[in-house]
Amino acid sequence: LATDVIRRGIEILGGNGAMEDFSVLPRLLRDSIVFEAWEGAHNTLLAQSTRDLQRYRLHDPFCARLVDDFAAVGNDRGVAEVERVRGEIDAILALDERAAGVFFKPLADRLMWLFYLAALEREAEWEERHNRSLGKRDVIAWLWQRYIDRSETKDALKSMKQIADISSRI
Repeated sequence: LATDVIRRGIEILGGNGAMEDFSVLPRLLRDSIVFEAWEGAHNTLLAQSTRDLQRYRLHDPFCARLVDDFAAVGNDRGVAEVERVRGEIDAILALDERAAGVFFKPLADRLMWLFYLAALEREAEWEERHNRSLGKRDVIAWLWQRYIDRSETKDALKSMKQIADISSRI
């Protein structure tokens, strides 16, 4: 997502976004493109991520950390969502490598948003304790609605299982 976000930033800043003496965005854009080329195509990276998750269960410690972060601020909804995503990842990883790779990205994106939400929850709690609220609760509510509540992973997994069943009969 870095390349897309940086391009949007350059567009927002207009001419200033393209001038290196005003903004670091042109350099970051070049670096992000090099990163994509150096590390491999998105599908290759997804396939490798899927293999690593299947072999080493790398998502378990990450999910455990998110659960701890949400629990520390008393957010049971966050804890439940992380556990739900972990279960969905486990179900997808039970599929063959190619099939799992197809549906891993939306779950990885949800985990990223949950990570952001957990960090914001911790910051909001700190701000409230120190009477310095900066509106993070509003941002948190919007992010939940925008990126977590509208998730369609269950339908995607059902669809993938149907495609796998059909493929196995062909």
